[in-house]
Formats: sequence, C-alpha cells, structure tokens
Amino acid sequence: MKLNIIKKNKELQMILGLLLSFSVLFADLLFSHNSQGKTAVAIKINEEIKIDGDLSEQAWKKAIPISDFVQLDPYEGENPSEKTEVKILYNDKAIYLGFILYDSEPVKIVSRLTRRDRDVESDKINIIFDTFHDHKTAYFFSVNSAGVKVDGIITGDGSRFDTEWDGIWEASTKITDIGWVCEVEIPFATLRFATGKEWGGQF
Repeated sequence: MKLNIIKKNKELQMILGLLLSFSVLFADLLFSHNSQGKTAVAIKINEEIKIDGDLSEQAWKKAIPISDFVQLDPYEGENPSEKTEVKILYNDKAIYLGFILYDSEPVKIVSRLTRRDRDVESDKINIIFDTFHDHKTAYFFSVNSAGVKVDGIITGDGSRFDTEWDGIWEASTKITDIGWVCEVEIPFATLRFATGKEWGGQF
C-alpha cells in the first residue's frame, strides 16, 4: 500500500480501485471536488441513523448520490467497470456515509473475516479525512465487504501510517443481489478538527 500527500491543491493520494477527492466545508457541509471543479452536498438531518448496512431509512432518500468516480488501478483516470454511489449525511453528532457498490457478479465479491486493523485481500471501501486541510495529517478508515474495520492516522506528510490509533466509529455491510452496501458512522468526537475550517478528503 502506497500513501503520499501531493500539495498544490491536490488531495491526499492513495492507490485505490476508485478515486474521488473533495474538500469539506462546514457551512451547509459542502463537499467540493477541487481537482475537477465539482461540488457534492451532504444533507443535514435531525435524526440518528441505525448502522445496519441497510440504506432504507427516509433520511438516506434525502441524500444526493455521488457517482463520478474514476479508476486508479488498473486504468488510471478511466471510468470504472462497475458503478459506485456514495451518500453523505450529518447531524450534530456524526457524519454518516452510505456506499452502494454495484457488482454484476455479486457471487464473486471477495469477503473475508479477520481481526480489526488487519488488511486482507478483499473488496473494501476507504475513507480519508484531512480534518485540518493541511496536507500533513489525516484519519484513515476502511471497511471490507465482511464488515472488518481498519483505521489509523496518516502523518509525516503522508509518509507514515499508524494503525495503533483505534477510533470510536461504527460500520456495517450487507451483500445484496446488486453488489454490496456499506454504512458508516464517524462521530465528530472521534476526530480532532478546527471548527468552521474546511476539510480535505478522499474516497
């Protein structure tokens, strides 16, 4: 796994299957794709979300799906072979992310159980939040299709990845007949950030 930070208006760079960079502005919580000049909106809600891998709650219907991902591997910059949608909600306590990962052959989804913070060959999603938008440190969250969580802190301008940090957050997954779903809750109390300052990030 290669991690590095590229400065000059680019976000944290990571070798992933799909890529979407954005910045987070805590006004109406706007997610702006700086590298492509696009903006996605995270919808504020008053209710809490049950983290069960099911995006059927009414609150999720308010979210605006993000689907303009591109490949990093094996064909960088190309359109992905399968569609992925991400929905973002938040309330006063947490950020909620809902991933729908379409797969035309769901029986081939690689889903392996292991202990927390152990990275194994598996279908997974990754989240990076650069909460001070300084391109120096960031929080990393990953969930595979079996619901196994990996988290850590990226430091040293992206040169170090520390998995000793175990944040308090929830995730749940479900394999369906159209692919798999991942639902994530990250409490604001888990993260350090400057109030009112833009965040950076990447899926």
